[in-house]
Amino acid sequence: MDFFYDERHVLRHSALPGPVLDTLFGRGAVHTLDGQAHRIRKELFTSHLMTPDGVQALGRVAREHWLRTADGLRGRSAVLFDEMAVALAGAVCEWSGVPCAPGAAVRRPAEDCVTMVDGFATPGPRHWKARRARTRQEHDLARTINDTRGHTAPTCGDKQHSVLDAVATHRDADGSLLDLHTGAVELLNVLRPTVAITWFTTFAAHALHRFPAVREQLRADGGAYARAFAHEVRRCYPFVPFVGGLAARDLHSVPKRCLEARWSSSTCTATIATRPCGPTRNASTRAASSAGTPVLAS
Repeated sequence: MDFFYDERHVLRHSALPGPVLDTLFGRGAVHTLDGQAHRIRKELFTSHLMTPDGVQALGRVAREHWLRTADGLRGRSAVLFDEMAVALAGAVCEWSGVPCAPGAAVRRPAEDCVTMVDGFATPGPRHWKARRARTRQEHDLARTINDTRGHTAPTCGDKQHSVLDAVATHRDADGSLLDLHTGAVELLNVLRPTVAITWFTTFAAHALHRFPAVREQLRADGGAYARAFAHEVRRCYPFVPFVGGLAARDLHSVPKRCLEARWSSSTCTATIATRPCGPTRNASTRAASSAGTPVLAS
């Protein structure tokens, strides 16, 4: 995998098709940058998101939101996928400092994030719904960033150390603040992937339903076994097929030769293949979350 992460081999700019940018990642996102511009933008995420303390804090908040959700579901039927999406949306908004309100208000960003992921690689109505969802969220988050820069927005969490504050004050390689649209894109690139974990939590519930003995081992063994279980869920329930890139020059790697600036299938070095292609939120995924799968494995 070191080959694919080497910037001498793969370029991001212009690699992702427009329909993917307009639904999933957003125009001007960190995923589209190279070189120094990419490294400086990436620091926005690595310094505020991908730190041990940050990940643990988000995990704690997500657990609290889910337990509150589960308590409210006791004694009645519910669709796990839908309820988990709302719980994760509320958690990541609170953790990142995005103004949020409990209850129905958080359902709109949850539903929009789900719609973006559900429709980014599909033609027709699902794709256009995904575009509209992204436009709506970018508009709302741009307004939030503008208010934050003017010190007028209420926040959920510690504004001084929030992801929202980091995005609002981040300066790119040229020293300028992110324009409001790009800031909204990057803030959404924190919220949306967190809500997308809904797919994996639903897959995990389905796995626990099929293999109930695993539940007891998870309770008993904790960390190491839980990590192994999570990796096995990712292997057996593939979600995102690959991340695209362009060959920076003519490259040779087993088993294919890839020419400069070519974008091709996952067998070529122009594309980073992480997992086999698999389902998104289709009918079978929804069925796994509602037909016979417990809302909470306690």
